[in-house]
Amino acid sequence: MQLQNEVRYKDESFYIGNGTFVTSDICIPLNAISTIKVQGKKTINLNLVLPMIAIGVLLLLIPSLRIAGCFLFACGLITLGCLFLVRYLDKYGLVIQVNSGVSYLFEHEDLEFIRKIADIIRKGLDDSMKNTTFVDMSNSMIKPNFNGNPSFQNFGENNQFDNTMITGSTGEARKDSRDTISNTTVNAFSEEEWHKMETYFHKRAADLGEGNQAYLPCKKMELCARKKDLQGLWKLMKGIGKTTLVTVLEKMSESGVEAIFRKLISMMPK
Repeated sequence: MQLQNEVRYKDESFYIGNGTFVTSDICIPLNAISTIKVQGKKTINLNLVLPMIAIGVLLLLIPSLRIAGCFLFACGLITLGCLFLVRYLDKYGLVIQVNSGVSYLFEHEDLEFIRKIADIIRKGLDDSMKNTTFVDMSNSMIKPNFNGNPSFQNFGENNQFDNTMITGSTGEARKDSRDTISNTTVNAFSEEEWHKMETYFHKRAADLGEGNQAYLPCKKMELCARKKDLQGLWKLMKGIGKTTLVTVLEKMSESGVEAIFRKLISMMPK
């Protein structure tokens, strides 16, 4: 089943379907998204404001210090008003982080609208995981283009978010489908060997860059190694084609993991 959803609110629109998240400014493959996070409004810190107002009130009771008291009290009230104004004007955000670490922030005053977008992207992620197709000839995926009218802000490198998406009116935290891998072969490799494989795939993907056709398979292998999903690794190695697999494993000797990958390949079902 291919998910096709368009969310509209006033003059803002998105298209999420066929494995892509599309706006007028950017097109992101859903399988390139590593994290989705709903971002609330900034909290108001009253640790300095309330003591300032309290001290101002106390100084007003002392005749010789009333001027200073009035000044502190007025400054406290003005600061408090500014904090509440900033809070009022602040917007809710949806942070979308891709595998490279680059994050995009969409802001809107309606929290339910943000949560609705997040939920549709989550469903699209589930759908893209079920329908990913590799073409052996070029290892390419053909995706359609659509138009929307959003407002996006790129704020660069950011790795502080975990792999959790917050959605729903209760703010329930849920994991996406990639965290429900069934694995019965964890003991095939030691913890150290799994860690070395994960580290290799992570570094190799960074060296290749997002423009390389082997980048996405490399990131998926990194995820499988992190989850100790041997079946998933075998499936990817069989599906991506010989040329791409050679590109992914090209630096294994230099990285000191050749023996581990030879063991992995020797165990692969025919």
